[in-house]
Parts: sequence; structure tokens; C-alpha cells
Amino acid sequence: MKAFGILISCLAAFSLSLCKPVVSENTTREDCVSLTKALAISKLKQETDVSQDSQTLLTEALESYKTDFKNYLDITALNVTDRESVALPGYNPEYIAPSTEDIMFKYQEQFESSLTNDQMGNLEILRQQSYEFDRSVALVQTKFRNLDVPPKYQHAADPENVNGYKALAVVGSVGIFATWGLSKTVVSAISACIGALKTALASSTIPFAGWVIAAGIAVGALIALTVIIVQNWDIISEKITEFKNWVIQQFSAFENQINTFFSDAVAKGNASTVASQQTIGDKTFDFVEIKDYALAKVAEKSRRNYDVFIIAKKLKGSSMHIALGFPVSSEWCIKCHVNLLGFSTYTWYQNTARRLIIKGGTGYTSANPELHLRDETSSDGLNLPQFSFKHFHNYTAFGTRDNQKPQVYSHSFFGLLYWTENCDGVGTVHPTSPKN
Repeated sequence: MKAFGILISCLAAFSLSLCKPVVSENTTREDCVSLTKALAISKLKQETDVSQDSQTLLTEALESYKTDFKNYLDITALNVTDRESVALPGYNPEYIAPSTEDIMFKYQEQFESSLTNDQMGNLEILRQQSYEFDRSVALVQTKFRNLDVPPKYQHAADPENVNGYKALAVVGSVGIFATWGLSKTVVSAISACIGALKTALASSTIPFAGWVIAAGIAVGALIALTVIIVQNWDIISEKITEFKNWVIQQFSAFENQINTFFSDAVAKGNASTVASQQTIGDKTFDFVEIKDYALAKVAEKSRRNYDVFIIAKKLKGSSMHIALGFPVSSEWCIKCHVNLLGFSTYTWYQNTARRLIIKGGTGYTSANPELHLRDETSSDGLNLPQFSFKHFHNYTAFGTRDNQKPQVYSHSFFGLLYWTENCDGVGTVHPTSPKN
């Protein structure tokens, strides 16, 4: 909120001055308060304000949100399951991320403490005039422990049936999020953010509210929305376009800013899955953790092309650390001897995979590919993955697998994603894998 500290001091006088042209010398403070409350009622009954001031407010709130976000959540390897495998500068393995509810509560508390008594009074007027905002603040103040908590004030526009996140459907059709498998608390938090952001944009040009309050509300909503996206990335990453389009429906006049926001939120979501950063030859790769059936998207990205993806050393279980955003050519892999260095590779075609292990590895491999899957009927198969690709290993000139380090860690994967449905070592193509 440091950026808004300057904003508060510079704009307080400006927001108050907006009231002066509509009052006379004989107008009392009570008259002015009554007038501004009437303006608020009128404004908040309209659709989201689309004036230049609201456009500018959201644009500047986006910049401040980007600066302030790191004060609330450290996304370093946040969505990496195998924490011991993380190799990133500044990574704190003992960091425990706060919940979305705690972050929203902390922000609201700090925001309100930065306001003057008069500004707090104006914030209360906003709560009185906006059901959505009043309901949002009530949920935040109780840390979403009670989704049936009533708003602080009576509202003529209250929905007939107030029960948790369903009541906040007045903000928009939030039922879509419940179908994704998100909890009621998360769905309620999304609605609370949207309600707060609508209030901020609608109130940005109301004289008594002004930019100080509107900007603070907007920044908090953007921070919380990104926290929700990042902390539920395993679900939301697959639905992010649908999520963005839904938000654009709520704020159709602000499509450019919403696109900018989601670009940043997606970047943070992707960054939260980065487990390590390593350099090979002239390239530096960010390795992200991909596990279980999500490995099918690696095959989808490579389907019927000659891209090669680098996989970090020492595979563990069904999890792979893959440089998914950095495809390279087979020629580059061979030039850098990637498979000899202990890194694994993935590509679509079997012939390309075999060529990689021979020319970029020890020079020897098996005639046919191998597939090793979890087998709970055998002690030797307990540590194998349930999901994997067919692959080649580095071999020696004697026709046996090379167990020297680091090349022993290398696999040259290719093609379809297989799995053992019953963990008995029997492999079939996974339903989510591209079939050909």
C-alpha cells in the first residue's frame, strides 16, 4: 500500500473539492453528507461506471497491485509437491503460505488502518449503500468461517434467500466455479472480490469516496483474486480462459485491463510451479512440476511435431520436472549431449527419441523401447510411477544399461501417455492422452 500512501495525500483534497461546486456558503456539513449519500445511492444503482476516471483507476490499481502482491504471498515453488527437489534462489523450505481468507483479512485490516476517521466514515457509507460490498466486507471480517453471515446494514436490494456464496450470485453467475470442484469458501471469495471491485469502480467518481477509497478497494480485490488463482492453480489453470471470459462479462467496459490482469495472474500461476532453474549450453530453463495424468498435456504440445522438451534429472514417482515453456530441437540436444549429462528428453516420435539417446547420450541403447509402471504386487515395482511414457535408456557397448552417473538418470521419452489403472504394472494408453 506504499504507492497509495502518496495517492492518499495527493488526492484527498481533490476528492473533497469535487463536492464544492454543488453547495452554497449556507450549506451545512450535514447537508453535504446527505447530498453525497444521495449521489452514492444514485451511482451504485447504475451499472459499473465507464467514465475515464474509472478506466484510469483500474489501470493504476493494476500497477499498484503488481507492486504490493509480494507483500502478501510468496509464490516461489508454492505449487511444487516435491519440496525437497526445489532448487531456486531465495527459496525458503519452511515458508507456510497464508490462506486466501487470512490474506484478505490482513489486507482489509491494513487498508482500513491507513484511512483517516473521515475516510472510514465514508467507507461505512459505501457499505450502507452497496449490498455487494457490505456482504463482501462481512465475509472478509469473519475470514469466511460463516458463509451465512449477514451484512452489517439492511439493504433494499437484499436477495430473498441469503445463504453463503449463493447470496453473492447477485454479483454474477458464480455457479460455474462450484462445478469446477472449488470449495464454497473459494467461490464465496471470488464473489466477494468481484463485488468489491464493482463497488470500487462505481464509487471512483463519487465526491465523498474519491480515489483513495476506490483505489484501495480495487487493489485488495485484485490481490485476492490472484491469490485465489495461484493457490488453486491445479484446478484453475485448466479453466483460466473460461475464468477470464466470465470476469470480462462482469466488466465488459474494462476488457483491456482485465486481459492485462489475467496475463499477470497466469504468469504468477506458472511461476508457482517452477521447481528449479538450470542452464544447459547456451540456454537457461525453468523446470515446472507436472504430475500424474497432467503429463498428457506434454504429449499434446508435442503431437506430430519435432519439438523436444528437457526433463530435469532424478525423476521421482509420477512427477516430472519439465521445461514445458522452452521447447528445443533435437539437433540442439545432440550438440549439447543432453542425455549424457543426465537430463531426460521427451518428443513425439519414437525414431527421434532413439536418435537422441544414441547421438546425445552414450551412443548405445536398446533395440526396443521400455515402459516401467507401478506394480503393487511386486516389491520391485512399488517405487515406479503410475503414469509414464515409453522410453529408451543409455546403454553400454556390452548391451547393458549404463549405471554410471549422471547418464543413469537419463531417459528418452516419446509418444502417448500410459498408465496402470490398477497399479499392477499393466500399461494402457491414458484416456486424456492424444491417441495418434
